[in-house]
Amino acid sequence: MESQSYTSSFAVIYDDVMQKVPYYYWYKYLKYLLKFYNKKPDNILELACGTGNMLKYFAKEAETLYGVDKSKDMLSVAQSKLREYNFVNFFNTDMSEKYQYGEFDFIYSIFDSLNYILNYEDLVDVFKNAHDNLNQDGIFIFDMNTIYRLMDINEGTNKIEGEDYTCYWRDIIDRECKRWIVELNIYLDRGENIKNFTEEHIETSYSLKKIKEGLKQAGFKKVDIYKSFTFRTGKPKNNRIHFVALKEKPKENFIKELFIKFKWNIISPFISIF
Repeated sequence: MESQSYTSSFAVIYDDVMQKVPYYYWYKYLKYLLKFYNKKPDNILELACGTGNMLKYFAKEAETLYGVDKSKDMLSVAQSKLREYNFVNFFNTDMSEKYQYGEFDFIYSIFDSLNYILNYEDLVDVFKNAHDNLNQDGIFIFDMNTIYRLMDINEGTNKIEGEDYTCYWRDIIDRECKRWIVELNIYLDRGENIKNFTEEHIETSYSLKKIKEGLKQAGFKKVDIYKSFTFRTGKPKNNRIHFVALKEKPKENFIKELFIKFKWNIISPFISIF
């Protein structure tokens, strides 16, 4: 019996368990945010890239693409998935620890990966690393679950079954520490043997004010906060928030920005979520 986070046991079933996550829709939203800020990135870095589900979309257009993740097992799946792209580089890196991989046009992180940073000072270090690895015209985009969302999750256990696995997913809420704890009990069918693993995943969150202050502390000159998948200002009682941080304040073009917002509002309901 093992108890860790994102071990090989979960990495091999991750894509199947998360098959309903609308990665393409998330990708299109990121593209519209980039258009809104007049960015056309060639050199891109994804933090906590997991099994590479978002990287595969950017691999079709980037000149240089980096993916970093703390889990070697998740990276192994990502490398296998993107082996045809020789310009994609993977690194086993803790995004809160100091790293320097170059100067990127665009750094991003998706699917509440930054909620896994359980200490505020470490979160600020993530922001500083992003700032220091961006070029002067660079942009940093990420999403986070809000405190409101985490505390609104219903406790309980769900059973997830695949072709060769059974996973019991238990949600636990620690209201005092503002944490969402997921306990996974995984049974992998390996022919004559059934292997059993356990994992624990923990998310926390911070006030929108503190997150914005942390980004400013890291050196970003402009920070915008959106209700996820919209261009409306993010609020504490939204479930998920997208943050956009820039090293320099951009030149504003109100007509173009209004057009991009209008276009997204029109087409987003028709984008396939899978």
